[in-house]
Amino acid sequence: LAKPAHETLFVAREIRALIASGVNPVEIAVVYRDNRDAWPFASLFERLGIPHAVRSDENALADPLVRQLVLLLRVVNAPHNDELLARSLFIEFLGLDHLAVYTALAHYEALRRERRRSARDAGDATRFHERLIHVLRREPIQNSASTPAPGDESRSLATYARLLGSWSSFAQNRGLLEAIELIVRESGFLAFLLRSPRGHEGIRKLENCIAELARAVPGHRSYGLDEALRHLDILERYGVSLGGRGEIGGPPAVVLLTAHKAKGLEFEHVF
Repeated sequence: LAKPAHETLFVAREIRALIASGVNPVEIAVVYRDNRDAWPFASLFERLGIPHAVRSDENALADPLVRQLVLLLRVVNAPHNDELLARSLFIEFLGLDHLAVYTALAHYEALRRERRRSARDAGDATRFHERLIHVLRREPIQNSASTPAPGDESRSLATYARLLGSWSSFAQNRGLLEAIELIVRESGFLAFLLRSPRGHEGIRKLENCIAELARAVPGHRSYGLDEALRHLDILERYGVSLGGRGEIGGPPAVVLLTAHKAKGLEFEHVF
């Protein structure tokens, strides 16, 4: 086909037709050259509801959803960091209404400009110290209602801001793994995974991350969220892959794998 996108769509349609005719998804494979070639297929299959599993030497830290979770952990560790907090408002599994987010950010920026102008007119060089999290907690902002997070109750921006304070306090006073478990559960991340067609893969990647942190904890009794994030930064900086071998598991699914990984395997239908 002329364009890679057309090829991907053609393969997806053919696979969906095979499954509809009664073919077991595990007997269907999509083979490509490099691991990065899996993403277009996985993304399209996700949208079309085609069950699939990526079999590769994958890095859990490169997974988009895991990266969103790590971002949330960074915000919990530094809730007064406006840049991190603003980015976290678009995290998929939090289920926040994007219109409410844009309204809140615009309100905060307007407030910052007005306070700075007033201080300048009054000859007061004091900087504006109110943070974004303070604005979110008040929530008298128009359109601040949010849509429900998948598998979770409706969450407003103010509720999210209060949860951040609660998680931050919990992380400061309890064990690292206990804190991560709480955040994974209360943020809606786990419920989101369980509702996803590729949830078993996401859970496996989450387990890989937690297992890596658990290996580091025993030797450091004071190991907290800040140290854990530094540890993950070091792994990423030096290109250390964090994850298993992408073994196939969970419900029957179309297999996505490299030509190298396909050696010695047999499938009824190969694309």
